[in-house]
Amino acid sequence: MDLKTQFHSHLSSFHAAPFLFVGSGLSIRYLWLEDWSHLLARFSKLAGTDFEYLSSKANGDLPAVATLLAE
Repeated sequence: MDLKTQFHSHLSSFHAAPFLFVGSGLSIRYLWLEDWSHLLARFSKLAGTDFEYLSSKANGDLPAVATLLAE
């Protein structure tokens, strides 16, 4: 049995369609969207907050920067 047939057989055994999760690299490369740090920097500017300050306060941890920005 070839790979295509095995793959089809495997997927057919499920009751729901599979989901494909892609990383942000795909949207950055092909859709020219921002990465997390640039997105947080943009929202920091909109909120009137200095992104570099928040990043420093959070030791560069982007989820922590997002939490500080939300507060």
